[in-house]
This record gives sequence, C-alpha cells and structure tokens, in this order.
Amino acid sequence: MKKKTLGIILISIGSFFFIDCVFGMISLHILLIGFSVPFRPLEYWGRWLILGGWSVLIVAGLGSYLIFRGYNCIKQGQISES
Repeated sequence: MKKKTLGIILISIGSFFFIDCVFGMISLHILLIGFSVPFRPLEYWGRWLILGGWSVLIVAGLGSYLIFRGYNCIKQGQISES
C-alpha cells in the first residue's frame, strides 16, 4: 500500500513538472522571442536555449523521471500484494 501511495505522489508531481514545462515553452516563446518566425531555425533554437530553454528541459526531464519512478513503484506495489 505504501508503494502505491508513493507511486501516485511521484506521478502527480512528475505530471505537474512536465505539464508546467509545456506551458513554460509556450510562454517563453511568446514573451521573449515574439510571434515572428526567424528565417534560420538554428538561430531560433539558439535564442530559446540562451533565454531559458535549458531550465525548461531540465525540469521536463525531472518530471519524466518522476513519472517513470512512480509507475515502477505502483507496479512493485501490485506485485508485492499478490
């Protein structure tokens, strides 16, 4: 039972981090770069990474990791109950 509860908590926190990053990517694009589409895609991604894209990617990775760990905890909790 404790493993399942821990798994649900980890999935909830991980989902929040991951969804928050999607909104962060959208708002970072609109607020800092603007609506104009640059002609060079590498320039766009370079600006995005410099303006804060790395932090968004790190938090999204953390969210994915927490979702993965939570899923494994739930799976282990179901196996130990059987």
